[in-house]
Amino acid sequence: MHQQYTIPISSVSDRLKRASYVPHPEIGSCNIVLQLSRAAADSGDSHVYVAPDALLDTTGQLTIEEWVMISHGVHIWTHKHVHGSEPAGVPFLQFQQEDPSKAIRAFPKIIRRGAWLYSCTVLPTCTEIAECVVVATGAVVVAPILEPFTVWAGVPARKIRELPHAEHAPPL
Repeated sequence: MHQQYTIPISSVSDRLKRASYVPHPEIGSCNIVLQLSRAAADSGDSHVYVAPDALLDTTGQLTIEEWVMISHGVHIWTHKHVHGSEPAGVPFLQFQQEDPSKAIRAFPKIIRRGAWLYSCTVLPTCTEIAECVVVATGAVVVAPILEPFTVWAGVPARKIRELPHAEHAPPL
């Protein structure tokens, strides 16, 4: 028998609720959307792993496709602070408190099928992680990663190599 890494469908909702965080409910509060195949649903397995200590901001919508691994200490943010939008001489925190709709922007984010986010990865402003991308431990991803089958590392994250893949490989 093989070890089960992914979360059963019966438990995935609870895991996502525990990982969800809405720091700015005055801006928005969205859901985490799991895009799973019929095979996943029929198997009773989510085909997704989210570590218990991951932090998933749901100010904006977060979509997670199947076979995604979100490891320990990963932080995924779906909002950003619009620094420079405050009036001259007004501290940003004061501006944010007085008018959060001008200081904070929510945005959707999607983590594509087969992506692997290693421990302590941070995704502050990128909007997409492509299919089968590996993001190394501690990397900070500040721009969308649109090239599938690649490995990214560093602060800010940069592509360090391509992963082999077959054009006509069977589904993950």
